[in-house]
Amino acid sequence: MEKTHPDIKITSKACFAAGHSAVNCRVLDRKIKDALAEDIGKGDITTNSLIPENARAEAAIIFKEKGVLAGIHLAELVFKTLNKNINFKPLAKNGSFLIKGQKAALISGSLKTILT
Repeated sequence: MEKTHPDIKITSKACFAAGHSAVNCRVLDRKIKDALAEDIGKGDITTNSLIPENARAEAAIIFKEKGVLAGIHLAELVFKTLNKNINFKPLAKNGSFLIKGQKAALISGSLKTILT
């Protein structure tokens, strides 16, 4: 029997919006779902114990060192898989060179989703 978190739902709409084909979306959906199931299993115990359901937050993906951005749409798909209502705003495109401290994306919405 497959172990998955009951709140994990695949968001194909976000996948298509990122420019992926239907076949690629199915493959990505499966890989994201499998990775999340392995990582959080039945849920993030600490977050679920400490954070109220209605807590909201804003966060950023920030480069720790200079480098080239890759996988920004995949990051969005992961967040959207956890919670379709999360707001994910890429600030740079894949292939962009970013410097230390530069923001690659902004995320806002459920604090539980952001922490998970």
